[in-house]
Amino acid sequence: NLIFDNAAQYGGGIDADESNPLIINNHIFGNRVTDSHLRHLAGDGGGISIFNSSAEIYNNTIHHNAAQRRGGGIVTQDEDIETHSMEIVIANNLIYANSVIEQNGGGLCLRERGTIVVRGNTVVANVAPTAGGILMSGDLLEIDFLNNIVWENIAPTAPEGITSAFVVADV
Repeated sequence: NLIFDNAAQYGGGIDADESNPLIINNHIFGNRVTDSHLRHLAGDGGGISIFNSSAEIYNNTIHHNAAQRRGGGIVTQDEDIETHSMEIVIANNLIYANSVIEQNGGGLCLRERGTIVVRGNTVVANVAPTAGGILMSGDLLEIDFLNNIVWENIAPTAPEGITSAFVVADV
């Protein structure tokens, strides 16, 4: 599929909300999100937004998408921490030249709780004020991060490649 030149308040190209999508072999480009006050954080996920969902994202080309707040290429987020925990696989994708205007995760913004596998991706030339390439943060977030290329991302105020900020909850 070609998913391009779309505009939305979240998930410019694809928005998965309380679902279990398989996103495979797509070309996702030129999509954008803007900010507003809706159910989940608007302005997130220029290319793909995964919200309170599990997902498998394989073999996609995700580029030249723009987000107002987080995740120019992809944002994952789980706010339903009492009843839901995401299981997400992001593998063998080319994620490049995506941008974020206000916050973080130019290429990927992986937030909140769950298990996330990030393997074999190329994340290059993405831009954000912080975490130009990848932001990984959350409460009880488990990440399997292996064999990725993260290169020449831009973030003028914080690490350009990979930024991790985890909160450890009391058990």
